[in-house]
Amino acid sequence: PKVSICIPAYSQTTYLDKCLASVLMQDLDDYEIILTDDSPDNSVKDLVDSKYPGKIKYFKNPASLGTPENWNEAIRKASGDYIKLLHHDDFFTQKNSLGKLVELLDKNPTADFGFCATEVWNVPSGKKHIHSCSPKQLERIQRDPGFLFFRNMIGAPSATIHRRNTTEVYDKNLKWLVDIDYYIRLIKLNSQVIMTHEPLISTADNTAGQVTQEVIQDSSLQLKEHLYVLNKIGLTAENKKRHTLFLEELLLKYKVRDIEQLKKMCPVPVELENFVAGVLKALRSPGTLKKLGDWFYASRFNNSIFKLEKY
Repeated sequence: PKVSICIPAYSQTTYLDKCLASVLMQDLDDYEIILTDDSPDNSVKDLVDSKYPGKIKYFKNPASLGTPENWNEAIRKASGDYIKLLHHDDFFTQKNSLGKLVELLDKNPTADFGFCATEVWNVPSGKKHIHSCSPKQLERIQRDPGFLFFRNMIGAPSATIHRRNTTEVYDKNLKWLVDIDYYIRLIKLNSQVIMTHEPLISTADNTAGQVTQEVIQDSSLQLKEHLYVLNKIGLTAENKKRHTLFLEELLLKYKVRDIEQLKKMCPVPVELENFVAGVLKALRSPGTLKKLGDWFYASRFNNSIFKLEKY
């Protein structure tokens, strides 16, 4: 097949049904659907057997793989030229979404990775907004993939498509920054990244049982993963100032005051210990000027007029 649509599933059959229906309505039909099921029960299998017999390559994981290893498992079973990861609670927004994503790589043979804008659907409120990357931000990502550490301008993996020839996999040690880490590594290998501003997929946000809701308030996990990914990126003279500023805010947010307290909350990579200790030693409560700066960067005034990046 031209493209493998890889769907790592875990229960939530209502959203999965919507996801699968959006795939089957696509006007490009040169694809396979790979579904790897990490559910503790047969709810996903029952849905596939009853509504989509013969249309899906279904695999039940013998033991739960968890996130993101279930993503990797779906990709490992793919045979298409292109890989289109699609989470079970996300879906295509229009019938030509897949064709337009495939076209990104077809028309740009030197690129290995492409992505689209995302319609983010807040399920409890019903409100929707568009997550998109500006041309200036795309240029920044291509020049410095590590900039994604500060802000995910690409979006969820469901917004992406890439060639199957990449050897990179999602890091099973991560939950929160797993997509950021993957994007950084992928773009470092080939900076030719293709983007469309069309929101070709929709992501369901704030749903029950979603991994995001599980980890977003977990201070130990947030600290551990940011330090882990920062260590993978590596400190350089060029990025040290930005990472110092970011780490200051992270440590203040979680009320960390010294290195011993931090070590009780999460592992600190040996390579970063002196850097982190230095940041903590110099750390002071933010003054009026810093608070004013934080307000400005987050304000609608900046976002709509100046569009200045904090880092």
